[in-house]
Amino acid sequence: MIESNSQPTPIGTPTEERDLFTETIDLTGLITVDTTQTGSFDLRSVQAHSLTKLLNGLPMPTLLVDREQRVIFANECWERTLAGCRQMKGCLFCSFFPDPDQALQAAELIDRTLTDRKSRTRKLALNTPEKLIWGRMHLRSLRLAREQFILVLYQDLTAEREQIRLVQQHSEELKLAHDELELRVRERTAELQETNERLLSEVAERRRTDAALRESEANYRAIFDAANDAIFVHDAKTGALLDVNQKMCELFGYSHEEARHLTLQDLSSDDSPDSAARWPQFMRMATEGSPQLFEWLTCDRTGRSFWVEVNLKRAVIGGQNRLLAVVRDITERKRLEEQLLQAQKMEAVGRLAGGIAHDFNNVLTVILGYSRMLLQQIPPEQTYYDKVHQIIRSAERCAALTSQLLAFSRKQVLDVRVLDLNSVISELEGMLGRVIGEDIRLMTALSPSLATIRADRCQIEQVLLNLALNARDAMPRGGELIIETSNAILDDADCLQNPDLRPGPHVLIRVSDSGHGMSPETLSRIFEPFFTTKEKGEGTGLGLAMVYGIVKQHQGHIAVESQPGCGSTFRLYWPSLRDCRELAPGVVTAEPVLCGGETLLVVEDEGTVRHLICEVLEMLGYSVYDSGSADAAIRMADSHQGRIDLLVTDVVMPKMNGKDLYERLVESRPDLKVIFMSGFTETAIVSQGVLTPGVNFLQKPFTGETLARRIRDVLDKG
Repeated sequence: MIESNSQPTPIGTPTEERDLFTETIDLTGLITVDTTQTGSFDLRSVQAHSLTKLLNGLPMPTLLVDREQRVIFANECWERTLAGCRQMKGCLFCSFFPDPDQALQAAELIDRTLTDRKSRTRKLALNTPEKLIWGRMHLRSLRLAREQFILVLYQDLTAEREQIRLVQQHSEELKLAHDELELRVRERTAELQETNERLLSEVAERRRTDAALRESEANYRAIFDAANDAIFVHDAKTGALLDVNQKMCELFGYSHEEARHLTLQDLSSDDSPDSAARWPQFMRMATEGSPQLFEWLTCDRTGRSFWVEVNLKRAVIGGQNRLLAVVRDITERKRLEEQLLQAQKMEAVGRLAGGIAHDFNNVLTVILGYSRMLLQQIPPEQTYYDKVHQIIRSAERCAALTSQLLAFSRKQVLDVRVLDLNSVISELEGMLGRVIGEDIRLMTALSPSLATIRADRCQIEQVLLNLALNARDAMPRGGELIIETSNAILDDADCLQNPDLRPGPHVLIRVSDSGHGMSPETLSRIFEPFFTTKEKGEGTGLGLAMVYGIVKQHQGHIAVESQPGCGSTFRLYWPSLRDCRELAPGVVTAEPVLCGGETLLVVEDEGTVRHLICEVLEMLGYSVYDSGSADAAIRMADSHQGRIDLLVTDVVMPKMNGKDLYERLVESRPDLKVIFMSGFTETAIVSQGVLTPGVNFLQKPFTGETLARRIRDVLDKG
């Protein structure tokens, strides 16, 4: 029951007029008591009971809030829905809201509704001791008698919210499932498209691969047949010959079909029985992964033997293990190697001959020097005079032999002049005819437009004489000797076959005989010193060796062609004047023997030679100081207070050579003159860079007269 001492306000009062245009619910007629006195409801009256019954009959929680926003009534639905809220009566309405912002909103809504008396609806959460309830709050202005209240109707939406949440959750889950399904569909579609594209690509790739394979096989066959080397394809397990290329057929003379039925024994030369026997070992090692490189003496279909180089290695062809043998013809390389070995051998022999000649010249210098001195002291009627004369003649023969050795080793002094070989041969023709005898016919064929050369005439004559003598010995029963001259232009191909040749214009002398010829063994040694096929006492074996040395010293080339029973042909190439280098100057013209009184310093490490030189010079009136080494000579010169006019020194000495000695002495004696001596020739000494061209040089062996002339010549120069 709602208690009130005030009287009901009649209908049509100003209050009614005031609420006419508002949304306020006027329940004054239901209440006859005045509530303004107590400020609370008294539910004992019939009218109040009717209002209470009316509010309790509402299907949603309902509250009455006064102007101070305190709860003054809660219906039964409120109690059922919001259990535990009975004790909340008299509390502020905003205390039902857990969130401060929502509590503030609720208070503002109550104030605004009290002010403008318009209904409002808001979704707010109510806080109970047991749970948080979500719902929609409806606010209506309510007037009872003279008092205004706010009727709060709260629609519980917790279940609806939960249902909405579940629906949203299900919607989200469904959306996620739908999205996942779409994603899986897209992924699967992409996979199918990718698979389809891959299959299409694989099909296209296979087509390309098949086409490329066919093209590769065609290219392989084209390259295989175009290779410049013969190629054998063997089965790696059995060693059987499976395939060959076109070069193999050309090199060995077989067709493809014939070659496939050949064995290694069929292709091996009989001159080397073990050549085929080594193949199994090489093939086994190549199969194990170790490539093999070896030489093989093979033969072609006609039986011709020739050397090849085999490069054997493992290969995979058509998915099968194969052995690939690349075979290269090295016949030309073998020939060039033999030429190189021959040239190296001749060079080594030449160095040996030059060294022997150098030492021998020192000995001959002493023998000839003392023998001539002794001969001058013995009267001709004495018995010993002829014996000493025989010693001198023997020494001179040894000197001539040494000169031949020097010619072979290309260390002879040359008197170089411009020569016309036609005139040289024509002038020598008469003497050559007498040398070879009447049973041998001498013929010449000289080119009228022959180019000139720069050479030593005496050496050229010596070459022609030795070749004529060699031809005479090859024709004991007579025959023909032909000497021809012509111009020749050598190109790179000619020089490739003969490495010591230079491209350019040359003059060719061809000397041919109809003699018994030479075997290959003899042909390979004919230029070696002391090699001869003649009987003992019939030759020294130095004739052709000297020819070889003279030709090489003139920057030329000599080649020989000969077979047993077919005679021999010597071809000598001389660089023509346009292509010839400037060689050594000619020999010095002899001067009369003159005495002197100058001071000389003689330095020679060979004691006997030094003593001979000093004795000869002292006999001629010179003041002579001698030394056996460069160091001793320097000390002697430093201690000598007087003038030293001339240094006579050997070139090759231990520790310090003659050139360095002279350069050391001339620092303190600028007017000092020098004569260099050596058992080697001036050309050899200059070419090795020891001396410069044009120096005063005296070659051993020399006589006392030659020494005296050279010393006088140097001293008398300005």
